[in-house]
Amino acid sequence: MDASSYSVFRKKKPNGRYRVIHVPSEELKEKQRAFLENEYRTGIGPGKYATGFVRKKSTKDHAVPHIGKAFVVEVDIKDCFHSVTRQMIMRAWVLEKLLPSEIESRAMNTKGMDWRKLPPPIGLLDIGLIERTDGSTFAPMGGVLSPHFANLVLKWLDFKIAVLLKRQFPNGDAAYTRYADNLVFSSDQKLIIPLAKYAVERIS
Repeated sequence: MDASSYSVFRKKKPNGRYRVIHVPSEELKEKQRAFLENEYRTGIGPGKYATGFVRKKSTKDHAVPHIGKAFVVEVDIKDCFHSVTRQMIMRAWVLEKLLPSEIESRAMNTKGMDWRKLPPPIGLLDIGLIERTDGSTFAPMGGVLSPHFANLVLKWLDFKIAVLLKRQFPNGDAAYTRYADNLVFSSDQKLIIPLAKYAVERIS
């Protein structure tokens, strides 16, 4: 879908840079909500390490595992939503073990169709992503489906990080959580600092 169904504005961040927000029209927003509800019903979830934009979880769930730890490392993913592409989401669905037919329906090209009449999950990607003039796509910050897409794409990263920490801290003295694009690592051992850097630079 092109950006014509969105209102676009810039929001200034504390560092002086700007965040580009795409707000879907009310009609599109309702459609995206219906598609998101359908995804929830299928059981396609973000994984246990994600705490942002996850039902029954909040910033408290993001913070509590790190309370009292001597070393806490916080890393933000730059342009997280805008970096999520159609191809990334389709790869994530393969890892979720969706059937090829299920992926095909979600990834169906809806050009020439009336998106208002599409039943979930047909055309999910076209409903939730914005297509640039060069044909590439991204998950718009402000879109209803964008947090779901981002959590799904980053789910594999969460589990790889968790495996790394369990291997390096067999006594369980390490914690990891992610709130949208904010990754937090903690431990009473200083080793967590280089490990967090390694995890973000190498695994991702």
